[in-house]
Amino acid sequence: MVAPQFFTPGPSSSISQRGRSGPLPSLRLLCCCCCCEARLLLMEERRLVLALAAGAGSAASARVGCRLSSWSGGADGGRGRGGVHLGHRRGQHRHAVPRLRPGGGAQRSQRPAVAGIQMNQISALGLSTQRSTFITWNKKTGKPFHNFISWQDVRAGELTKSWNRSLLMKTVRGISSLLHFFTRSSLFLLASCLSFTTQHISLRLAWVLQHIAEVEQAIKEDNCCFGTVDTWLLYKLTKGSVYATEYSNASSTGFFDPFKLQWSTFLSNLLSIPVSIFPPVEDTSHNFGSVDGEIFGVPIKITALVADQQAAMFGQCCFDIGDLKVTMGTGSFWDINTGSKVHTSKKDLFASADETSKMAHSLVNSGGVCFVPSFSGLQIPVNDPYACTSFMGITASTTRKHLVRAMLESIAFRNKQLYDTITRDVSILPTSIRADGGVSKNNFVMQMTSDLINKKINRPVSTDMSCLGAAFLAGLAVGFWNDKEQLKKLRRTEMVFKPQKEPKEYEPAMSNWIKAVHRSLSWYSQTSHDEITAKL
Repeated sequence: MVAPQFFTPGPSSSISQRGRSGPLPSLRLLCCCCCCEARLLLMEERRLVLALAAGAGSAASARVGCRLSSWSGGADGGRGRGGVHLGHRRGQHRHAVPRLRPGGGAQRSQRPAVAGIQMNQISALGLSTQRSTFITWNKKTGKPFHNFISWQDVRAGELTKSWNRSLLMKTVRGISSLLHFFTRSSLFLLASCLSFTTQHISLRLAWVLQHIAEVEQAIKEDNCCFGTVDTWLLYKLTKGSVYATEYSNASSTGFFDPFKLQWSTFLSNLLSIPVSIFPPVEDTSHNFGSVDGEIFGVPIKITALVADQQAAMFGQCCFDIGDLKVTMGTGSFWDINTGSKVHTSKKDLFASADETSKMAHSLVNSGGVCFVPSFSGLQIPVNDPYACTSFMGITASTTRKHLVRAMLESIAFRNKQLYDTITRDVSILPTSIRADGGVSKNNFVMQMTSDLINKKINRPVSTDMSCLGAAFLAGLAVGFWNDKEQLKKLRRTEMVFKPQKEPKEYEPAMSNWIKAVHRSLSWYSQTSHDEITAKL
């Protein structure tokens, strides 16, 4: 899936700061299953910053990994993985709730030893997390009511469709459109375009309330806590003493008011979900408290929480208006820095794959084969959770290489659509384009994207930017770096891709691909989804 993001750092500056003096800037990052990765950044001889990234895993399994790196990029430790994904039925994406075991188990204690690092050398911890995956739990006991519900889960698909078609929503859009005509207020413009998707937490949470009586009862008794992955990790790392989130994760829920920088009372009243279940929203770079000493053996300050895509953008040093970043991993995600003004999109957007570039380069084209990567349905603009993944145009002469090339082309085509939409919608000329994520290592995808958008694309030495962004934010909070100019000097470029072909050369292939996308819509019936609406 491809998801564009409009990067709006805050209400008063490129990265909002509340006027604090000294080396503790207050940062907000706004955003309009579980792989974990850790990185240690060596800043002085015995001072380190630890960054933990809990991101999106594959659909088949979730992985937990650990990597300790020196600032120069060399590895200081090993990597471990373990699956915690619960099954994979069509439309249902859940992750088991991980347990944090105190006391420094054998595997955990080995990592600092391998790296020659002691836990008391770590001065700060930053957490970068997958967005829009959530959990609810008992406020008194801390026991979860259900497993994590991933952003890929589409069991609320029919509920979403019924809401979007309802007379109430049509009335809201109509009145808001009229008010925007007279006031030109961006808030009313946003309400006039209001449309729910299964990616947003809002209606997935409403679906939970309809299907899990425990949650509904706990809300009535004011005994329910809600949290995205960052909130849950913070809650568990501090042994329940800290309950909070920050702006980039809050704004990705679809339940946050970016104009007032608070949970939306309008959506609360509309969906009958009380604001009281949501955590307090703090700045992205903030002293959230300390990891309980029993977990790592020593308390460690938690000084940054940040959503993965905003973390990657910060790691790429996209601090100026017009800086544009694309992450290509489990999906393709485009983010642009729009400055201090909250951007209201007037248009819906579009949605990704992977393979070796050598095979794709060996062919002139895909031989008429098109690939549609709708593994979890198609999101905006079609918002069809029942679309299917498909290959089209296969003939007797089709080879494995044709299939590979078609998959890679689909990523570049979606990149082209999103780039065009973002540049047209925000009316900001991109000053630079920076790529990261696992798929950005594929030179074929990178070059084809550069050709299609007719722009240079900068790929850094390290493509795991969410960890780096979390480390930057945590380090700023404890004074490792004084400002963003210092961070820019740390970024290293591996390669710059320059346009080599005219975009019009790809027009026939892209037209065929768009036709294939339309023919993949509404493939799965609601009956098949009803059959998998099992307990969470």
